[in-house]
Amino acid sequence: MKIEICHGKFGYSNERIIHEDISFDVSNGQILTILGPNGIGKTTLLKCITGLVPWMSGETLVDGVSMKKMKHTAFWKRIGYVPQSTGSRFAYSVLDMVLLGRASHMHVYSTPSSTDYDIAMEALEQVGIAHMYKKPCNNLSGGEFQLVMVARALASKPEIIILDEPESHLDFKNQMLIIGMLEKIVRDQGLGCIVNTHYPEHALRLGDISLMLGPNLPYLFGPSKDVITEENLSKYFGVKVKMLSFDYKDKDYCSIIPLELS
Repeated sequence: MKIEICHGKFGYSNERIIHEDISFDVSNGQILTILGPNGIGKTTLLKCITGLVPWMSGETLVDGVSMKKMKHTAFWKRIGYVPQSTGSRFAYSVLDMVLLGRASHMHVYSTPSSTDYDIAMEALEQVGIAHMYKKPCNNLSGGEFQLVMVARALASKPEIIILDEPESHLDFKNQMLIIGMLEKIVRDQGLGCIVNTHYPEHALRLGDISLMLGPNLPYLFGPSKDVITEENLSKYFGVKVKMLSFDYKDKDYCSIIPLELS
């Protein structure tokens, strides 16, 4: 599956344009990371991509077909979406919350089948929290609840999963749980993935390709190592940084250290 954004434009009025003539694409087996400072429109961009907010002009294509020509349910059978965590919790059990991800595969008045339950449990196993299936969601930690939301998206059996700042407001351990789980799922299942993040290090670690947004600046899109550089981070975030590369267990990592405002 391939999602393409072709000349997308969005604004709240003609005087307040958020995104202008933006084009990029992501395919199965690729992770696209989107980064930029607060208030730049990353969440709005995801909503435009998925049709939750309409483009002013331009369009989203799925395998070359305009999303405008697709049935709503057909689109959401192929896309998994994990919005920002609001911190609110319902008293649903973990399993019931994940079953909501099967909604696009069910008729309006139908109830979950045994197959739906099996798929929901499989999704919980994929993110490593199947043992919590009876636990109420309002008794979960922030990291646990994020994993439930990812499992809910996976339960729809998507071809591309889209996540809005999945590691925000989490401690180091839970950030690593989310990042490691995403890496494993995408690589093992060949899914496409789009991730909004505030963390350049996460974007560089996860992303095969990256999209960088900045105030009054043209967007950057390309291989993550070419987009996420000291020069670009300084220009787009307004902070001078130093990038330090190192090896750990035969794998390359990069630490990005903020130095001062640029």
